[in-house]
Amino acid sequence: MVMENLMLPMVVLSAILLVVFIFLIGGNISQKSQKDPEKLTPYACGEDLSVEEARINLEKFLIFALYFLIFDVITYMMAISFFERGIIPGIYSIVAFASILILVLGGLHK
Repeated sequence: MVMENLMLPMVVLSAILLVVFIFLIGGNISQKSQKDPEKLTPYACGEDLSVEEARINLEKFLIFALYFLIFDVITYMMAISFFERGIIPGIYSIVAFASILILVLGGLHK
């Protein structure tokens, strides 16, 4: 009983230590880049970035965020209903896929 309770923390700790070990070894043996002053200058291509070009299209970003939220909720709901029995998860899956299809087809027409 005590051994079973200690097994999971030991596995997690071992995995974390292995990742840290690989990270440290990789950092020590990787090729180091030289700090060239020309490489450190911004916009090495020589173009000046205007303020108008740096603006974000907020409407497209919000639509993208809304789609992500919808797909995220659908995925969550499908994951928690995966082990349920009966017709309800199947109906939910059909409705979810239909809503995804409507979103995708609606986005193609714009």
